[in-house]
Amino acid sequence: MNSNKSFKIIYFFFFFPILTLAANTGSNKVAEKDSMEKPALSDGIRYAGPKLNEDALNIQIGADYIIWEINQEGLITAVNNISSVPGTSDPYKPIPGVGTIYTPNTKARNGFKVHADLIVSTYENVDFFVEYIWLDRSAPETQATTNPDFTHPQLSVGPVVFDGAATTSNLTNINTVFKFEYNLIDFEIGRLSSLATNIFSLRPFWGIRSTWQTGYWNTDFFGTALDQNFLTPSIQLDTTYVHIQQKTSGAGIRGGLDFGFNLSPNNSYVQNLLLTGTLSMSGIYCSTDVTWVTGEILPTRVNNVYQSTQQKIYRIIPVVDLSLGLGWNYTFGGECKDRYNVELHASWDTQCWINYGQYTANSLYQNGHQNMNVQGLTVGGSLFF
Repeated sequence: MNSNKSFKIIYFFFFFPILTLAANTGSNKVAEKDSMEKPALSDGIRYAGPKLNEDALNIQIGADYIIWEINQEGLITAVNNISSVPGTSDPYKPIPGVGTIYTPNTKARNGFKVHADLIVSTYENVDFFVEYIWLDRSAPETQATTNPDFTHPQLSVGPVVFDGAATTSNLTNINTVFKFEYNLIDFEIGRLSSLATNIFSLRPFWGIRSTWQTGYWNTDFFGTALDQNFLTPSIQLDTTYVHIQQKTSGAGIRGGLDFGFNLSPNNSYVQNLLLTGTLSMSGIYCSTDVTWVTGEILPTRVNNVYQSTQQKIYRIIPVVDLSLGLGWNYTFGGECKDRYNVELHASWDTQCWINYGQYTANSLYQNGHQNMNVQGLTVGGSLFF
C-alpha cells in the first residue's frame, strides 16, 4: 500500500505539469486575452513576474550568490572505544566510556547560479527557463588525535594491526577530507496556471536536469604496524591511506510546481512582496565510476599498494527539491512605468539526492547506499526587460 502511494506521488509530480501545460489550448480569444493580463512567473523558481509593455522583449536574466553545504551520509572513517580482545601480549582493556566516530568536516561552500528566461506572452505566458549552478570544491581537512588502544578504522586499509591486539589498529592520528565538484543545469518549460490570480500564482513546469559531479574522499591513518620484512619483524610508525573517488554524470526528467503568494497586494508602501517556493522531483539516469585505492607508506618511503579497484554503476537517482523564500519586484521605465522590472529574492534551498553515495562500493566494509543532502542560503536578483 505504501509503495503504491509513493508511485502515485511520483506520477503526480511528473505528469501534472505536462497536463496543465496542455490544458485550455482550445480557449477563445477572450479567455486568451484574460490569461495574458495575469502576472506570469517569469523567473521559474523565483517570483510572479509583471506584465511589461509591447516594447519589452520578455527576456529575463539573473544571478544568485549561494552559500550551500553538502552533507554526504556514510563517510565514517574510524570508530573509537572498541576494546581489543586479549592477545599474545595485550590483556583485555575495558573501554573508558562512550566513544565517537570520525568523519570529514563539512562547511558552507560558496557558489553561484546564473539563469535566463524567455516568456512567450502571445501563447498563454509559456516560458523557457535555463539555470546553471556551481559550488566551490574546497573543504577543510579533519585532523584528530585518537586513543591508540581503542580506535579502529572503518575502511578496509590493509595490515595496520598492532602485534597481539586482534581488533585494534593502534591508530594515533587520522587525517580525512571530503571535496566535491558540483555542477548542475536545469531546463524548464512552464506556464502560469489557470488557478493563478493577482494574489496567488502557480506555475507547473517540466523539463530536463543534467549534472556532472565528482567526490574525493581521502583519508590517512597514522600508527604502528608490523614491518613488512617478515625475516626480522619489528613494530614501527606507519602511514596507511585510502583514496576514494566517485564520479557521477547523467541527465533525466524533472517536474514540479512554483508558487508565489503576494503578501501585500494593496499596500501603497510595500507592494509586490511575495512568499515564493518550489517543490519538484527528478529522476536522473547516471553512470557512476567509483575508484578505490589503498596503500601503506613505510618509514623508508616505500609505497605498498594494497588495493586498486574501479567499478562502473548505471542507475536512476531520485532527487527532491524544496525551496522557500521571499521576493520583491519593482516595475519602472517608459511612459507608463512598465518597460523594465527588477527583482530581488532570498530563499532557503534544499536538495535530497536519494541513494547517491556509493563511496564504499569497493570496500570490504560496505555500508550501503547513502543519501546526499545539499542545502543553504540563496540571495540574488534579476532584470526583466
